[in-house]
Amino acid sequence: MKLYNIKTLIIILIGILVTSGLYSQSKPMSLKDCISYAIANQSTIKNANLDVNIAHQKVRELTGIGLPQLNGDFTFNDYLSIPTSLIPAQFFGGRPGEYAAVKFGVQYNGSASVSASQLIFDGSYLVGLRASKVYEELSRKSVKRTEIDAVEAVTKAYYMALINQQRLKLFDENIIRLENTFKNTQGYLKAGFAEKIDADRLEVALNNLKTEKEKTTKSIEVGILLLKLQMGMKVNEAITLTDSISKQDLISSDTAQGNAKNRIEYSILQSAKRLNQLDEKRYKAQYLPSLAAFGTYTAQAQRNEFNFFDAKPWYRIFIVGAKLTIPIFDGFQKDARIKQANLAVQKNDNDLFAFENTVNFQTQSALISYDNSFKTLDIQERNLKLAKEVVKVSNSKLKNGVGSNLELTTAESQLREAQINYYDALYNAIVAKIDLQKAKGTLHQ
Repeated sequence: MKLYNIKTLIIILIGILVTSGLYSQSKPMSLKDCISYAIANQSTIKNANLDVNIAHQKVRELTGIGLPQLNGDFTFNDYLSIPTSLIPAQFFGGRPGEYAAVKFGVQYNGSASVSASQLIFDGSYLVGLRASKVYEELSRKSVKRTEIDAVEAVTKAYYMALINQQRLKLFDENIIRLENTFKNTQGYLKAGFAEKIDADRLEVALNNLKTEKEKTTKSIEVGILLLKLQMGMKVNEAITLTDSISKQDLISSDTAQGNAKNRIEYSILQSAKRLNQLDEKRYKAQYLPSLAAFGTYTAQAQRNEFNFFDAKPWYRIFIVGAKLTIPIFDGFQKDARIKQANLAVQKNDNDLFAFENTVNFQTQSALISYDNSFKTLDIQERNLKLAKEVVKVSNSKLKNGVGSNLELTTAESQLREAQINYYDALYNAIVAKIDLQKAKGTLHQ
């Protein structure tokens, strides 16, 4: 095979590997990196930002109502049949009481006009303009709430994957230790110092441990997929988690007190109330007169032939004026709208009160869960240390011929249970801290 054919083959193989995802490099990412990526790429956040842009364009649309309106118009009529009018025949020497059919006009008529209008005063428009800006502000607050939800979801998913990775390392350590014990026990069995049931018991424990390791490996894969989903990342991209976790990292340095006003939801409710208040003012302003100015410049031409572009006269009309609209009676429609807006404001007040009460409950509940999770973590940490010590002692006793294989197997089982309990408690403490920060309104990007 020629050299250039070999190079071509290599390039094709590399291309296949890259396309299939087998030739990809894992991207290292810290929790901060994952959160930043989610803020920039998560679809929900993207849509929330698009809603802000939509709101901004609505403000521009409403603002345009108060700006000068200018329109051009051109009309062309071809009277295929010129209209006929009846006039008294005696005008032409006919007998009284009779009518003559006469056609007035020409076949072709054209007109070109330019019209302009300007709103001078409309109370409801001025209030509506203020409301549109509050609406845009509300959209921006919704983005912030969406970002906080993303931070919560990404943080929990990141630490879940991280803890499963720590569990996997422990499985490797436990398997190595148990394999050594199993080999030693097989040696004792051949020498007549151990029973077959001891080796069988260790083999069962070893097989179970390997099965649990495989399950944990799959859990890590699923956890990473969930993390990438929460980030808005393609699930076939490879990432590596670079952060570590310790009990010290979970001790909260946040000293802020639980206050509903710290929550973005409270600010959103306030903006919603402000919108309803402005609606009430807007409906009241509709009782005021509105004033607009207008002007129209028109040029008209009538032809028997289609020669509008020839140097023949166009007849001009120029009109300027103003229109004052005074509301008199609308069947109590405006009054009903005002009362609806007022009732909506009252509902907003109820929602704000209920939310403050809910935040107080959430904060106290989250604080209790946070304290309990740390007490549980302390207990499980002590249990883990004790379990490790028991395994160490049991191993030493077995080597010195004063212990039993059953004692060691039991100690190993208790150690694995202590490890599981410790990492469960560790994750629960993480979740409790995140929930507390969210309840207090201090969970930010």
